[in-house]
Amino acid sequence: MPKRKVLVLEKADDGWKLLSEGRTLTQGKRKDETLRNAVRIAREQHPSSLRIKGRNGRVQEERTYPRSSDPRRSKG
Repeated sequence: MPKRKVLVLEKADDGWKLLSEGRTLTQGKRKDETLRNAVRIAREQHPSSLRIKGRNGRVQEERTYPRSSDPRRSKG
């Protein structure tokens, strides 16, 4: 199985941005619109892991695409 790509959605000076390996893939003024684009990109680049950070920089949620590549056995 190929190595999982890690994508990170985080707060930027002028909005929100999606990073992968130090490069900005997409950005937007609002978190919800940037998250929609981030999910689309993560689904295209599977297997991938999308880490969603809050304003404080802490990880709020992590999503794995496709779901079957999630390394954990729990449903949560």
